[in-house]
Parts: sequence; structure tokens; C-alpha cells
Amino acid sequence: MSSALNCTQIVEAFPDPGTGNADNIRFLVLIMAIVSAYRPYHYYVLLSLIFFSFFANILIVVILSHREMRKVGVNVTMMIIAICDFGCAFTAIVSMLLRNYTN
Repeated sequence: MSSALNCTQIVEAFPDPGTGNADNIRFLVLIMAIVSAYRPYHYYVLLSLIFFSFFANILIVVILSHREMRKVGVNVTMMIIAICDFGCAFTAIVSMLLRNYTN
């Protein structure tokens, strides 16, 4: 186990339990417990946030594209930001769907 690198430790691997390097092993066990408890729900949490972002940006663009709202430069800037974020949400949805249906 000491040869495998963890994503939170770029240079050092997990220390072997019972060695002198394993002084802070309780903290690592806590992190591993949290990660293993969250892992089954990660896909659903991520997908719900992506769908919320997708539909929220559509509503923001619809509201800010009214004639009265386009007269203010801040609203135009917010509309452009929402369009860019809509593109990010769309590519994230496509990525999530491709991840499920490909090897």
C-alpha cells in the first residue's frame, strides 16, 4: 500500500500502519471514511448540480434578454456570463452521459 499514491498526497504515499511515519493515521482514516461514505452519492449530487445550472442559466438568459434589461451594461455582461456558463453546463451533461455509455 505504501507504493500507491493518493490524490491528496502528490509526493508521498500513504504510510504503512504501525510504522513511525503513521503518526497521523487517525486523520487519514477519517478522510477515507468520509470519502467512502460520499462516493455512492457523488454522481447524483454532481448531476443534480449540473442540471440546476443548466436550467438556471436558461432562465437568466431569458429574463436578461428582455428589451428593458438589455439597456444596462451590467445586465448584458451577466447575460454573456450566463451564456458561457450554459455552455459549460451543457458540456458537463454531455461528458456525464458519455462517461456512462462508454468504456
